[in-house]
Order: sequence, then structure tokens, then C-alpha cells
Amino acid sequence: MSLPSPDCLPPTSVESIAWLVDHTGLKEDPAQTVLTKFRGSRICALCSFVQGRTSIPFSFIKDKVPKVAVSVTNDIVFEAYCRVHQLVKQSGSPEAVCWTQLADSNWDVNAALKILNPTSAAASGETVAVSGPLLNSDFFVKEEILTRAPLFGLHTGDWLQRNREALIARTKKWTQQSGDFYAGASLEIVPLTEKDKLQNVPRIIWMDCVRTFFNDGHRQRLANFLHSLWKESGTYGQAMSYVAGVLLLTLEEQDVATIMRKIDKEYIKGHWAAEAIGFATNAYVWDFLLAEIDKELHTHFKTIGFLPDTYLQKIFSGLSIHVLDFDLMYDFLERFLQEGFPWLLRFATATALHNKARILKCGASDVATLYSIMRFDGGAGNRDDALQLFKIATALDMKPYLPKIDDWRMRSYDEVIEPRLKKAPKEETFEPCALCDKARPSLMCDDFGAICKGCYEKKTKEGFIFHNVEDW
Repeated sequence: MSLPSPDCLPPTSVESIAWLVDHTGLKEDPAQTVLTKFRGSRICALCSFVQGRTSIPFSFIKDKVPKVAVSVTNDIVFEAYCRVHQLVKQSGSPEAVCWTQLADSNWDVNAALKILNPTSAAASGETVAVSGPLLNSDFFVKEEILTRAPLFGLHTGDWLQRNREALIARTKKWTQQSGDFYAGASLEIVPLTEKDKLQNVPRIIWMDCVRTFFNDGHRQRLANFLHSLWKESGTYGQAMSYVAGVLLLTLEEQDVATIMRKIDKEYIKGHWAAEAIGFATNAYVWDFLLAEIDKELHTHFKTIGFLPDTYLQKIFSGLSIHVLDFDLMYDFLERFLQEGFPWLLRFATATALHNKARILKCGASDVATLYSIMRFDGGAGNRDDALQLFKIATALDMKPYLPKIDDWRMRSYDEVIEPRLKKAPKEETFEPCALCDKARPSLMCDDFGAICKGCYEKKTKEGFIFHNVEDW
């Protein structure tokens, strides 16, 4: 949100005094006193008032109910604290110094950073690209790829940098192939704010972005996109951060949205959801397919209780990201976007067939080894093995099985998933109150996040003043 500008005016300014009176209910003289203390900074004066309002004498108060809505004041205070914390993190300066410098810089974090830490990347002009493919940014390459941010664990050498232009052109075709239906609506970008992070899904989105990039600016750009897509679709799963992170390397947000809509709504519907029933159902579709292609493997998995919905996530939802080397990962994504879900069935089948001898040697006590094999991680195979998987998957004749997929999907749900859901506990799970860590939260406040009504009433009786309390 935007803050009042300019912030600092003479403490005796009629405009400043009136502004602080309207936001706090203070009388004019106390308002001028607190403005003087903070060298005319209205925002610092307001934050100081909110922080210490319980200790302010009643004789200083003019209006018990300020003219300006409390929610507006809370938003200003919250934004100010966010910018202070950002500057503290980026500059390494004490909090008190950051308050003063932000007030002097009219609350422009980058301007304040140039004063406090002129050698930092942001201060020296190396900034996060707010639009365009991330690979076009030298700063991104330096901050994320060369330092091997989590997304680039399987990237070697300078493959991305050398193939940048070719990859941009290649992935642009993916957007065009996704069709006008999914490209029609422009994605409304809804930035993910610090206040949003108090909610469950936005908090998870941010943590997934932290697990993707190192730089907070790059994390924020990814978070803004994922937050917007969640607002549009109503669903979010961790794999979305992987896929979006890769696609943003070479595409604009709107193009990425087009591709991800097609994936989510057409190719792997229900995989990217908190309760991924679509994924679990499709995992058992593969189980039916394996039974027809290789009965020995299918019987072995069934005998030792090795269930498909426990090991197919990285292929069926994560689309091989964090599984294959980057060049092969792009090949995998391209084949998937051309063929859809059947390509995932091919690749999972190829993984089982290629490793059949090893799999048959594993018993029920060798689950860790089986997971490693079927997820193709933990040293389960090398690059030659990966290339062989592509070869087997491509050669696999799927024509006899494609007409059966819809029937298998119905049977998977009716015979496995629905009975499992009926046996599941009927109580809805929830994250407990931030104060008592037990009860279901019913209120949201800026002070603690999600809390229960009992804790709210208890703290209120103790004299605590909550900020911006809303129903949760």
C-alpha cells in the first residue's frame, strides 16, 4: 500500500497535526509533542502512538473514536513495519537507524538502502527484473543460477545461459500450443503481502518460494504469480511452485498462466490441490496399466503393499522437476505438453520396466530403495538411465490402452479412493490457535495471526489491545 507523502513536515505544521489528530484522537498539543519527538515524521509518530496507546493519559485524548477508521491506521502501521523489517534485513543496520533513515527517505526502501549500504546489489542498481523472462536478467543469473538456488540443483555448467534464446523461443511455442481458450483471460496479478502471509495458503506459497530462489525479490515475483493463480483457480499445490519457477525463466507471467491453466484443468486435473484426489485417482490408473503391461511387476508391488499414490508425485505432479537434468527436464515437459497425461503413464511405466530386475529383488522391508527407484532420485540412476527411460517411454505402444483410461479412472475412484475417503476421519483438520495451540481459530489479528475466541477474550480482559481483528 502507499504511505502518506510527503511524510516529514515541520512539527508545527497545521496539516501534520490535523493528520495525526484524525488518525489517533489525540489533542493538538500532545500531537505536536509527539511529532516533534520524531522530527516531523507523521508515520513514526503514528506507529509510536499505536505501540504505546495503553499508557497514554486520558487527558491527552480528544476523541475516543478517531475520525479515520482504525483499519486504515492499522494498514499504515503494518506497511511501515514491513518496510522497516525489509530495510533491516537488506542493510544489516539496527532497527532504530532504519526507522530514522526511512523517514528521511520518504519511506523509499531503495533510497534508504543507498544511504545505509551503498555497496549492496539493490543500491548499486542491480535490481530484480519485474517483467520479462528471468533468464534475461544478469542479476538473476548471478543471484540464483550461479549460486545454485534450490530450483537449480540439477543444472550443470552454463546450459541455461548458453541456450537462453532457444529456450525462450521453444517455450513460447508451448504457450501457443496451449490454445486460445486458456490464453483468453488475462491473469490479474494480486501481490502477496506480509499481511497475506498470516493466512494458511499464502503462507505456504511464500515458503515454497523460499525453497525455490535465494533472493527475496525473485521469491516475491514468483509468490505474486502463484498467489494470483491461486486467487483465480482456488487451488494450490507445492508442485505449482516448481513448474511456475521453471516457466518464468523464459516466459512472461501471462504466458505461464496460459500453460498452467491447461495443465491444471485438462492434463492433470485435481493433482495441484490441497487434497489431491485427482492425483491419487490417476496413480491407480497407472496401476491398472501396469497390470496389463507387466503382470509380474504389478503382482510384486501389490504383494509387498507398495502403493502407487505414495511414489508417483514427482512425475505425475512435479513433472520431473528436481528429478531430471535441466536439458532432459525440458524434453520431458515438451513431450508432456504435446501428449498430456498419457506421457506421464509412459514415463512411469518405463521407469518400472527399466528397473524390473532391481524391483523384483526388493521386499517389503526395502521400501526406501523402491521409492528411490520409482522416483528416480537418491542415486537410483544416472544420465544414461534417464535417456533409456525416454527411449522406452517413446517406444511404448499406448494405443491399446488409451480407450481404457476413462474406465480405469472411474474404477480407481469407485474401488480405491472413495472407500478410503469414507473411512477417513470426518473432522476437518485445522491449524490451531497461535496462542493456546489447541482450539480452532475463529479470529485473525495483526498481532498474533489466527486465534480462538477464548484467547481473544482472555487477552482483552488482561488489557491487551488487538490490532485489526477480523473473522477468520
